[in-house]
Amino acid sequence: MLQLIKVFWAICRLKAGPQDLPKGRYLLIATILAGIIVDSFATSRLMPKLSAGS
Repeated sequence: MLQLIKVFWAICRLKAGPQDLPKGRYLLIATILAGIIVDSFATSRLMPKLSAGS
């Protein structure tokens, strides 16, 4: 698990690419779900601030 986090961190720092991730359906599903959760959290936190300023 720690190795997987290190690979994602290296991708964020542009030192690795997606080809360095292990292949697997469960990793794909987990990554998609994590992206949806982070995106919905960011949207719920940012949208009230954007609409209040207009």
